Amino acid sequence: MQKADTVKKRRFLTKDYDFIANYIDEELDRRKGLKYRKRHEALWAEVDRQVSMEPMEVMRNDPDMDWRSALEMGDMATASEVICADALRLIFPQDRKWLAVHSDIDWKRLANREPNLSIPEAEQRKVQKKADSELRAMMTQQHKDFGFRSRVGLSIKEALHHGSFVVEGVWEALQEYKQDGVFRSCEAPVWLPHSMWNCYPETLELNANIIYGGSMIICEEKSFEWVMTRDHFINKKKFEDATTNKKDKVELKKYIGNITVKRKGDDVFLPNMKIIMANKVVLFAEPNKCGTIIYGGYDRVDVRDPYYMSPLVKQSTNHRIVTTIANKFIDNIELKLEPPIVYDGNDPTLVAMGGPKIIPGEQIPTKSGAQNFKQIDIGDPSWAGEAIMKFQQDIKEGTGVSTSRAGGSRQADRVTATQIEEESAGANVRTVDFVGKIEKAIESFCYMQHEINKINLNEYKFYNPDMGMPDFDSLKKGDLPNSVIFECVGSKGVLTERRRAEQTSMAMTFLLGNPLTANLVNREEMARQMLLDAGNKNPEMLLNLSDEDQKMDERVMELQQQLQQVQQEMGGQIQQLTQKLTEKEMRLSVKEDQMQSRNERAEANESYLRNEVRALKAQMARSAKFIEELGKITDEAQRVERIKKEIEHNNEIQRVESKSSEKETKQSDESSESKQPPVTVIVQKSGGYNIERDPKTGDMSGIMPKELN
Repeated sequence: MQKADTVKKRRFLTKDYDFIANYIDEELDRRKGLKYRKRHEALWAEVDRQVSMEPMEVMRNDPDMDWRSALEMGDMATASEVICADALRLIFPQDRKWLAVHSDIDWKRLANREPNLSIPEAEQRKVQKKADSELRAMMTQQHKDFGFRSRVGLSIKEALHHGSFVVEGVWEALQEYKQDGVFRSCEAPVWLPHSMWNCYPETLELNANIIYGGSMIICEEKSFEWVMTRDHFINKKKFEDATTNKKDKVELKKYIGNITVKRKGDDVFLPNMKIIMANKVVLFAEPNKCGTIIYGGYDRVDVRDPYYMSPLVKQSTNHRIVTTIANKFIDNIELKLEPPIVYDGNDPTLVAMGGPKIIPGEQIPTKSGAQNFKQIDIGDPSWAGEAIMKFQQDIKEGTGVSTSRAGGSRQADRVTATQIEEESAGANVRTVDFVGKIEKAIESFCYMQHEINKINLNEYKFYNPDMGMPDFDSLKKGDLPNSVIFECVGSKGVLTERRRAEQTSMAMTFLLGNPLTANLVNREEMARQMLLDAGNKNPEMLLNLSDEDQKMDERVMELQQQLQQVQQEMGGQIQQLTQKLTEKEMRLSVKEDQMQSRNERAEANESYLRNEVRALKAQMARSAKFIEELGKITDEAQRVERIKKEIEHNNEIQRVESKSSEKETKQSDESSESKQPPVTVIVQKSGGYNIERDPKTGDMSGIMPKELN
């Protein structure tokens, strides 16, 4: 059987650090020299100048041309401000939560930690809700303590000005001091934004996953003293020897990603490393336990190009044209107001004055009788105003920053509030797409934040604003769930807050008005949300919310009422079914009695006919015997006497049979009457019906109601 390969323990040599330092320097130089990098840096420089409203540099050979205007228009600065404000407003709404947390609770682990703990299925939802609320409250508290919203705003500005942005997730400590020591201290993962001027992403990384998988080189400047005071840095003595001027800033080169150390034998592959070097000396080299780099942007136009573009970058050319025309427009106005003058150089007075003075009320003497100066005709500047408006409109359409969105007023007699609102919502469509990319980066950071908390967190105290939860609580490392799903829900849809509140109210009204869907509405949550939309920051103060026991009692009473209603409905249905069954049984009983009566009459008729047949046969036998005996008598007188006796004998037999038949008929009638009593059908406890029959035939002749005693 073949043995499994074992991992060889390799020592890290000094020359390995030298190889890493040289590799990072060479890779940084290579990325700086890429044509894509140089192209984007030229665009970044122009946008930075325009956003900071720094005038263009104009090369003038003639010093007399310094009077010309050199101002910078503020369209790009306005667009940057408006888009950033709208993006932050969409990502972090003021009246509802922007982060949804779904904790994966390990119920088996919870049962192992507390063997006697038994959580029914109905209570698990409460435990799940509490776990999600606590984790969200702690993470948002960390965001507030370390200025998460402002940090995200800086990254949004970076994406707007340079197309791309880079964020590093780092563990940072916050300490506030008083006179005799620290009075507040906390540590948490923070969103650390970097400038694209100092960041160099990997060229071939597509960057489509939620976590950036490529390598990143980040350059930053620190003082020599700052480097020497880092306890976790290595090779400080070598760094100190390599630093010639300790007063100058030190450029730190941070490499984050995979790296392969080349050796004569087998190479050493180091995944997900964080390496910091300066002056060709490695100061820090350790593997990251989770991803710490976030890289994104506004719009990536080429797969081969690792950098992104933004509307501000794309509209920088139009802004340059607007600024150029605007400066010429100002120059033209200035020339119109104070036009240049041509005067007679032979007039000593004008020559001595340096030309006529352009001052209101100024009186200029002249020795000649004629006017010795004239104005130079200046062109009409109106065309420049139209051109400025045209290019400014192009910039607004390109950036999506309309007049109403920028806070400008509209003429109320031409457009309605709804039209302005829809126009603003339409302009937000492109911003919403950009916000989706920022929210992807925020979700990535939330996963980083959770993983870093699982590694470094001791205990963090926080305020929980959710209703039904304690105001102040704390979480420790062991309380954090192993697996969590995060979702940014701040920018769900492009509707304004007013329309969202109105449509939510309409939907709730419809659901509550339909008995089939009324039970689906969480009334307490609906009331809380409506009060929040109305501007109340603490809706629980205005709501009479019951505790869990009272909710359970109210639910039990509601179920009892529903049960009584169901019992009443079932009782009525059972009574109807009982009545129908009784009627069917009554009809069936009547039919059975009629069939029995018919059978008895048929049997009586059959018996009667049999007796008649027997009697007839007996009579025929007697008649045959009588005829035979009569034929043997020869005497006529005897024959007559014999006939008389036979007649009397037959009459006697008929009388006897007639009496017997009448007796049997009477007994049969009495028996039939005794076997067919009136039928009483019980419909209710106090009533019923009597069935009357024909005494001769036994058939039902009628039904009469009867009251029972």
